[in-house]
Amino acid sequence: MRRVDITYGGTMYSLPRTTVDEVKRTIEEAISAPGPQWMTVNFGEGKPQPVEILISSDVSIALAQISTEDDERPDVHSDEFGSLAHTRASATDPDTGDGHFEHEHEH
Repeated sequence: MRRVDITYGGTMYSLPRTTVDEVKRTIEEAISAPGPQWMTVNFGEGKPQPVEILISSDVSIALAQISTEDDERPDVHSDEFGSLAHTRASATDPDTGDGHFEHEHEH
């Protein structure tokens, strides 16, 4: 199942069955609305409780796409600097057009 984790004002919330792009669109619409706008999100682990957050441009927000399905997760590997690099299964080797290719790293 897809979900988006939301850090809003330093507190972690989540929304199931959605994408970062959908949540961004909702937030952008709420910020540009003429009056106060509330968004229902989930709070807590286990059986999350629905809570309402007031959408405001004055509150810091971060969004992260989370997937619990292995086939929805991007492949992740570290580069030579220890940074995480993401590749999707649909990526192709630009030299061969093959969907399966290896990256060589010197350590």
